[in-house]
Amino acid sequence: MKNNKKNNNKEEGEFVLPIDTLKIFKLNNEKIDNFNLLMNKFIILKKHSKEKKFDKKIINNFDFTVFSKLIKKLKKDYYGKIEELSLDLKSFEKEIQWRMIVGLGEPSVCETSMTLHHIYGLPYIPGQALKGMLRNYVILNFFSSEDEALKDKEFCKIFGDKENKGEVLFFDAFPIDRINIKRDVINVHYKEYYEGKSAPCDNLNPKPIFFYTVENTKFKFIIGSKKNMENYKIMGNSLLKLFKKALENHGVGAKTSVGYGYFK
Repeated sequence: MKNNKKNNNKEEGEFVLPIDTLKIFKLNNEKIDNFNLLMNKFIILKKHSKEKKFDKKIINNFDFTVFSKLIKKLKKDYYGKIEELSLDLKSFEKEIQWRMIVGLGEPSVCETSMTLHHIYGLPYIPGQALKGMLRNYVILNFFSSEDEALKDKEFCKIFGDKENKGEVLFFDAFPIDRINIKRDVINVHYKEYYEGKSAPCDNLNPKPIFFYTVENTKFKFIIGSKKNMENYKIMGNSLLKLFKKALENHGVGAKTSVGYGYFK
C-alpha cells in the first residue's frame, strides 16, 4: 500500500510501504536516522513524474551527525567483542585516498547502491570483500594463475581451498572517525547507442546516473587466527604487510580502474 506525503522539496510523493507500518512509526523525513533504511526502504516515489521514479533528493537532507554516536558504539560493542576472542589479532587503520564505493551494482531502487550495515546503517567493507581483494592481489603478484596458487600450501592455509577453509579470519572494516558521504555521478553520453537504438552521435542526450561514495574516511582493519599471525607469510612477505599493500595498490570496491577505492 502507499501513503501520500510531501517531501522536503515540496513535491508530493508516496512511501511504498505498508500503511500499518507508517501508522506505527508515524514516519516523517526528520525521524529517519538510519541511513540504510532511508536509502533502501523509505525512498519516496514521485507521484507526478511522467515515469515512476524514486526521489533521491531526500537522502541529501539526512543528518549525518548521527554517525558519530554509532561509531562510538561500534568501538565498544564490535571491536570490544573481537578483542575478547581467543585469537591472535593484527589491526591497523587506513584512510581512503579519495573516494570509495562498495556494492555499486547491488539491487536498489536508486539505480545504484552502496554497502551499508543492515543494523547500524553505516558504510562498511565486508570481511569477505577484503579477503577476496587480498586473495586476488596475491595471485596477481606471486602466481601466474589461480590454479598455481592453489598448489601453494601457504596460500591454501591462509585463504582455504575446496577441501579446507582458511585459517585467517577477515573481519568487517568500519569507519573509526568522521564519515564523509559524497554524491557522485556517472554521465552516460550515448545511452541510446549502448541500447542498440542509435549510432554514437553528438546529438544524443547524456544520461547522468547518481550514486553515493565514501570520501576521505578512515577505516579500521582486523585479521586474526587461532595460531600465531606472524607465521603466515607468502613468498617471504608477512600477510599484514601484503594486506596493507593490497589496499594501497589494488583497491577495494567498484571503479578502481578510475581511481576509486585506494587507501593512503
